[in-house]
Amino acid sequence: MRYVNKTLFALSLALGGVAAVSLALPTSALADRKSAKRIKTKTEQGMGEYDMMEFEAAKSLLMEAINIGEGNDTRGPELASAYLNLGIVYFSGLGEEDKASEAFENALGVDAEVKLSVAYSTPEMSELLEAARGKVGTSGGDCSIDGLAHELVDEAASGSAPEMRARLGSDIDAASVLVYYRGEGQLEFSRASMKKTGSCEYVGNIPTRAVQGEFVHYYIAAVDSDGKELEHKGTSGSPNIIEVSAASGGSVSSDSDDSLGGEKDDGSLLSEKSGPSVFLSVAAGTGGGYVQGPTEKSDSQVDCCIAPALLHLMPEIGYFISDQLSVSGAFRMGFPIGANVMGHASFAPAGLLRVRYALSPSGEGIQVSGALGAGVIRNTVQIKDPTDAAMDTDTTAMGPVLFGGGFGYAKSLGGPMKIVAEVNAIAAVTAGFDELGPCGEGEDGCVRPKSGAQVDANLALLFAF
Repeated sequence: MRYVNKTLFALSLALGGVAAVSLALPTSALADRKSAKRIKTKTEQGMGEYDMMEFEAAKSLLMEAINIGEGNDTRGPELASAYLNLGIVYFSGLGEEDKASEAFENALGVDAEVKLSVAYSTPEMSELLEAARGKVGTSGGDCSIDGLAHELVDEAASGSAPEMRARLGSDIDAASVLVYYRGEGQLEFSRASMKKTGSCEYVGNIPTRAVQGEFVHYYIAAVDSDGKELEHKGTSGSPNIIEVSAASGGSVSSDSDDSLGGEKDDGSLLSEKSGPSVFLSVAAGTGGGYVQGPTEKSDSQVDCCIAPALLHLMPEIGYFISDQLSVSGAFRMGFPIGANVMGHASFAPAGLLRVRYALSPSGEGIQVSGALGAGVIRNTVQIKDPTDAAMDTDTTAMGPVLFGGGFGYAKSLGGPMKIVAEVNAIAAVTAGFDELGPCGEGEDGCVRPKSGAQVDANLALLFAF
């Protein structure tokens, strides 16, 4: 029909509009509820550890809860409870009164009516909370200002976490205040959230990883819920500059204490990146694997399935998608040390595409990895009943399709250098490739790979820039 009933048409439009609104409106609310539930769960787990007198574990779980809330701008009673309980852990568990007071102030900045539960309240802790309440109620300096006020920071010690302070006038209806920073050699700005500690004052830190070169660029911006800048001190095109001096013996804020003014973490795999983007590494390693025969030159059958691959080198170049996630390309060159059969293979080249994920937001500590690539891995095998005792060790080849995974540990050596220890497992399958290279009669360079599995232990030096 060429004509449509107007009533039905109008009704369909109305229903469509209602459906669209009903789908769009709950998204933010659902995200907030999900975030609040995660905060509550982590907080309960943290206080469970506190009850078991595992104070460091309790602190870590509560910081995770706070990072979830701050990273997703979920500033409800759950976040206030996480801050309050972190203060309890600092005060009663770790004996760090200054940090406890700061945590209490942050809790009061989220919920001015927050109170200690009877289970954890002591006269000393109640006194500290009330003192923090007094600070929050009177802090912030002069709030009779318009716009955004900030006293510039122009110098910081290398490896420190310089504190940023700002005051926001009541004429600016901002959802949050952020500090954007860029260390020497970085092209893009990263950001850290600033926390409200008084009626109009906000405090945050630039993470130590950015304070390593000769300078740091930064600017502060008040933004609305859509991320639009309403007011700023400095811009990305004309930032403020901090000159970085040699490290002093003073106190340095830890990047791991992100909950008290560190880097914003939205809890996702692709969190903010504050460090260098590109890295180069060189690894040396050893290993062994499950192999099957016959061997390459003597055509001797493998008696036992386990054979060594004593040395390989693996240069690698990669890119940090975030501080925790990276992708890279690696070239594994194996050397079948110990092979002595005349004409044996001298090298075992392979290329791998690798993905790594660090469990810590700092990018250090334990990491897991996966790899996919192609090439040959060679192991050395004792020949059964050799005709010449001087030539009793041959090679086997596995490949050419390689895939696997592993785990490791990364530790910073200062500046752009890290040392990385890894254990990787690689499976090799022929995938229908029975021969590689020229395999005619009398031809050199022929490889007849078999399926197998290899385990490597690597030690690498990594340079990031």
